Amino acid sequence: MNWHPDCRMRLRPGHGQSSAFSILELIIVVGLVGVVAAIGISQANRSLQRSKVNEIALELAGWFESLKTNTTVDVSCQATFRGTPGQTTAFSSGTILYTIESNRQANTEALADKAPSCTNYIQSFRLGLSAISGTFLIDSPQSFQFTRRGTLIAADAKDIRIFFQIAPNSFLLRCLRPSLLLGSFRIGSNSAAADTNATCDEASFRAF
Repeated sequence: MNWHPDCRMRLRPGHGQSSAFSILELIIVVGLVGVVAAIGISQANRSLQRSKVNEIALELAGWFESLKTNTTVDVSCQATFRGTPGQTTAFSSGTILYTIESNRQANTEALADKAPSCTNYIQSFRLGLSAISGTFLIDSPQSFQFTRRGTLIAADAKDIRIFFQIAPNSFLLRCLRPSLLLGSFRIGSNSAAADTNATCDEASFRAF
């Protein structure tokens, strides 16, 4: 039987070929999406860690400024470090980092009950409850005392170093450098510290 030419079926170009993704292509796409997502999450987490470490350094500098403000002619305020000076001490979120003492001048001893106290206005400094979970390693001079002239007396005029470990050999580091004459602190940073012997970059220090 002869078919009329007009009755013959003609296949469209590509007819019978699938235009869908193959399993291999889907696996590759899913893998790439996973890699991009992992990088994004890692960067976001690192940014959060930096912001929290910065927050702690700023809060501590502000706390010291409050001690300076509350020092009077009769009473000077002293902050005492709760760790071991000269070596890094581990602190977790919410723990007390510095306690406060009021040093009264000799002429106010008889009026001790009426003389103001630093602890009437300021609480001991704690690592903020909002701090990221983990351990902070902190090295600090044993004490800082603000005088009535607004200057600062330090047991050792070294930087306060605040470390947060983000990997086995990688730390975020923030430093508070005391200015004894001005009674203030400058803040420095090092976001690539390899160990707890590291210091902050000199060019990074800024006035609080």
